[in-house]
Amino acid sequence: MRPGERRTVARMYADAFIDDPGWVGVGPDGRARRRAYVRRICGGELWAAGRVGGTVLVARDAGVPSAAVVYYPPEALPLSLLITVAEAPGAFLAGPRVGVRSLVADAKLQAGHPDEPHLFVSLLAAHPDHQRGGRGRALLTAAIEEAQRLGVPAYLDTANPANVPYYRSFGFRETGEAQLPRGATLWYLLRR
Repeated sequence: MRPGERRTVARMYADAFIDDPGWVGVGPDGRARRRAYVRRICGGELWAAGRVGGTVLVARDAGVPSAAVVYYPPEALPLSLLITVAEAPGAFLAGPRVGVRSLVADAKLQAGHPDEPHLFVSLLAAHPDHQRGGRGRALLTAAIEEAQRLGVPAYLDTANPANVPYYRSFGFRETGEAQLPRGATLWYLLRR
């Protein structure tokens, strides 16, 4: 990600995740409020990722970010207090109920991580206007190649049932699941 692109990439994530079952279950009702919530949460993580050892890769169309991935190698701190603090304003500006749901969801997300060292793929999305064009596939492939270079498995999670077959096509296998607030299912996936 280039300097000055964080807000654009955060908006791209918000557009991509606006109807994702996990974000719908945890975030506020109403698309405009949910878009702001997702943008703030993702913007917080984008700000903190490099500070805790993460990597942000961006695909661009006509110079504008159209897809992005955030991943963390084993020595990084993706579950750090810094990321929680960076994301907190997004959750609490959405209201106390959303703040509580966000904390519950965060605990469920953290619980799925394997005990062994792994590369964690945290955020992967393409803007809706650029989905199904290979951008996400290229970015996820780059993250998987980094995991292979490091000799560790890759781990990710999703609350979108349509994503599970997509991730299986990369060799990810389900290791468990959990229920997010308001009934969304969260799948934990690992690629050895």
